[in-house]
Amino acid sequence: MPRPRVAALVALAMAPAACELQDPDLLARLRAAAVDSLPGPVPVYYSQGHVDRARRLQQEHAAAVEYYGEALAGAPALNVSTGLALLDRGDWSEVAGRPYGLPHIDFTAWPVFVVFLPAANDEGFAAELWERAGLASRVDITRVVDVIGRHEFGHALNVRYLYVLAPGVESLSVQWFDEFMATYFGQGHLWHTQGFDADPIEPRLISDTIPRYTTLREFEEQRAYFGTPEGFANYAWYQAQFAGRAREVFQKQGVDFIRRVREELPWDTYSSWTVDDLLTWLERIEPGFVAWASSLERAGR
Repeated sequence: MPRPRVAALVALAMAPAACELQDPDLLARLRAAAVDSLPGPVPVYYSQGHVDRARRLQQEHAAAVEYYGEALAGAPALNVSTGLALLDRGDWSEVAGRPYGLPHIDFTAWPVFVVFLPAANDEGFAAELWERAGLASRVDITRVVDVIGRHEFGHALNVRYLYVLAPGVESLSVQWFDEFMATYFGQGHLWHTQGFDADPIEPRLISDTIPRYTTLREFEEQRAYFGTPEGFANYAWYQAQFAGRAREVFQKQGVDFIRRVREELPWDTYSSWTVDDLLTWLERIEPGFVAWASSLERAGR
C-alpha cells in the first residue's frame, strides 16, 4: 500500500465520527450481509466461526449498559442503543467505511451506534500498526482489541450522558477529555467487575520510549501527526496515560466521578473550553489532574 494512502487511512480511522450524519443504510447493510446475529439489548452481527467471542462480547457490553443504567439512575439520557459488529475481512469490506482491523464506533446510523471490531487481530491494517508500536509481541492483541472496543463503547456513553447537556454543540473543544472519559466509561465496568489486572491498557504498556509529543496541548495540536503510521505509537502513548489517570480516579470515586462531571462542568460552553480551564475544573472534582498534566510535560523534556 503506498505510503500516502496508509497515512490517510490512519487519519480516517482515528478521526471522530460526525454525530449529525445519518446513514440508515449502515444497519441495512449489516442485516443484509451474509453474517450471523445475536439479538438482544446489545445486538451483535458476527462473521461465521466467531460465535463464542460474539456471545462473550455481547454479555460484557450488555452488562455494562445495565451497570451504568443502575449506577446513574435518574439520567434518561443514558438510553443507549448500541450494537456490535465482529467481522472478518470480507464482511468488513462490505459494511464498514474504515480500514480492516481498526476498532471504531460508527455514529452515522444515529441514534443507533455500532462498535466495529475485527474478527482476526493478527492480520490487516491494525496488525501493522500494533507492530509499528512495538505491541504485537508484548500483549494479547485480541484482549487489547476487546478493551479498545469497550473504549469505543465509552464514546457512545459520552454522547448519551454528557454531551446531550449541550444540544446543538457540534463537538467538544478539548479532545483529550473525550478520550479520557471514553476510557473511564468504557473500561470502568471492566475495572469494577474484573479488576485492573484484566485491562492491559495502562502506562506500562507504552513505557520503552518517550514519544515526540507528551503534553495535553500537543495532543490537541498534533492530531494530523497522530493520524500517520509514525504518529500512531505517540497516540497510543497518550491513550495509555489517559487510562492510567482514569484508573487512579476510578479507585477513589468510581461512578460518582462521572456523575460529578455531568453536574459540575459548564456544559453550555463546552465548545470553547481550554485545556487549562478544564484542568482547573477537574482539579476541584478530584485533586491530582494538574499534577498529572505537569508530569506529562516533564516526560517530554
